[in-house]
Amino acid sequence: MFKIPEQYRVRKGNLASDGSFGNNGMFVIPAGQEAIPDQSGKLTKVPYFIFVVASDQQSWEHISIVIHTIGPQRAPVKEEVDAIRNMFWGKDDQVFQYMPSSRFKDENPLCIQLWRKPGVEMPVPPLELSGLQKKSEILTIAKKIITGQVDFS
Repeated sequence: MFKIPEQYRVRKGNLASDGSFGNNGMFVIPAGQEAIPDQSGKLTKVPYFIFVVASDQQSWEHISIVIHTIGPQRAPVKEEVDAIRNMFWGKDDQVFQYMPSSRFKDENPLCIQLWRKPGVEMPVPPLELSGLQKKSEILTIAKKIITGQVDFS
């Protein structure tokens, strides 16, 4: 179920909305601090924010996720996308990221788009097709690569 974190809704300015807009609006979510180098190279912690635009038009639920920081701009990392996804949808809701294509052209290449079609059950591939699942498997293979036990030729 699509849910809106009203406490983060932008209520002033050009992108302002209120509860009467329903599931549509802009949301600014404090995300913590990042360390960025100042002019001397010393790392300084600065706050950063996650900007989300949400909508539920034409029977689609949709959010766009962008990181805003005073440091170098970047795309959201998996943990940030997961946290925002869980803020706007229930844990069992099927939500998808359609990769950029000519049909879904992003003005911002660092923006992540998530979509859900309520009432439509999408097929899900078997878990074993998604590669290594356990951290121990990944560490074992990494160790073999580092120690030269894997031949890439």
